[in-house]
Amino acid sequence: MSIPFLRRWLHTEKEGLDYFTCASVYDSSEAQRTLQASGIICPDFRHVIQTMIRYYRNHKDNVAKQIPIQ
Repeated sequence: MSIPFLRRWLHTEKEGLDYFTCASVYDSSEAQRTLQASGIICPDFRHVIQTMIRYYRNHKDNVAKQIPIQ
């Protein structure tokens, strides 16, 4: 991924690829408790993924919504 052409073609910096190989488990229980006191409830990922996919598809070619690849 050191080749700038590939990074621009994939629309990602090489450091961004680390997020796909990082086996992590996150505990959001404290954040959920704090937000619940305000009446805010985080939706289940299964309920929002289609909205995220639709947003991506609608804006994937919009350079104003992309980080410039160096």
